[in-house]
Amino acid sequence: MHLGPQSLRAGILASMGMRVAFIAAECEPWAKTGGLADVVDALARALGQVGGSDVDGPVDVFIPNYRGVPVPDDARAQELSIPDPRLRGGTIALRTLEAETYGYRLHLIDHPPAFDRDGMYGTPSADHPDNAWRFGILCRAALERLRGGGRPPDVIHIHDWHAVPALLQRDRGLAELSSAAFVLTIHNLAYHGWTPAKKVGDLGLGGDVLPRGADGLDLLRTGIERADLVNTVSPGFAAEALTPELGMGLDDVLRARGDRFLGILNGLDTDLWDPACDDALAATYSRADRGGKSSCRAALLAELGLQAESDEPILAMIGRLDRQKGFDLLAAAAP
Repeated sequence: MHLGPQSLRAGILASMGMRVAFIAAECEPWAKTGGLADVVDALARALGQVGGSDVDGPVDVFIPNYRGVPVPDDARAQELSIPDPRLRGGTIALRTLEAETYGYRLHLIDHPPAFDRDGMYGTPSADHPDNAWRFGILCRAALERLRGGGRPPDVIHIHDWHAVPALLQRDRGLAELSSAAFVLTIHNLAYHGWTPAKKVGDLGLGGDVLPRGADGLDLLRTGIERADLVNTVSPGFAAEALTPELGMGLDDVLRARGDRFLGILNGLDTDLWDPACDDALAATYSRADRGGKSSCRAALLAELGLQAESDEPILAMIGRLDRQKGFDLLAAAAP
């Protein structure tokens, strides 16, 4: 299936009963380090609400069963076997834990050697050295479950580099999924999933996926080249990504995709983030009654050890201490 951006979006919204699956490293509230998890959860729920003749049943969401994930009480365990990339002719026995929750069908890929460890991606000092193997397992397990779970998906939506192996694995003996359109969403352009040549075999792709003479595989770049459609989190960010200054070394391949690369603004879940009923706040408030904001301000100042009686403006910002988040701009603007 080869669809342009307009026809793909029209297909998702207007065709009869599209089956949609997500593959991602995170999903709120099960596993989260940042905004990727928020978007995977909210978009899956939103597509489930579309339902009817547009989307056939709940979206299938595949993520790893990391240590500490709160497995739903009613999750069903299903045994699964996938090829072992490290042992020719061998297999890896694992299971999926499946539950319908929050309007989508959650699939936790449960393989303790890969995912039952400290840190989703690594330790504070370094990434896990076998991340290629770990996320290759996530992707192959998701594809095996999809190919054996009744009607094949029409759209497989992969998120960031962790899910790109699914796009490459699809072309290796998984004929049942050959007609699925692959959409790649880039949530973070800075992380490419660079896989050294000696680790490429751990992805379960075979040696021919590595270009001759290459010293490794840039998974995000490869996904951009091969996906049917590539998008990112806003039109503005998409425009910036096309420039050498802000493209993180991928501006050339993004420009080469032409109209198959676009930005779609991340939505805001107005139920989850409604300050009128958010019990995480010190006090609720609304557009009609903003009185609670002063209590929130006082609680923030007290938590930070600042003078609550001060009437100076307060700027609060949540994010990783990373240039991507604009802290350098905030510091420069503070005076």
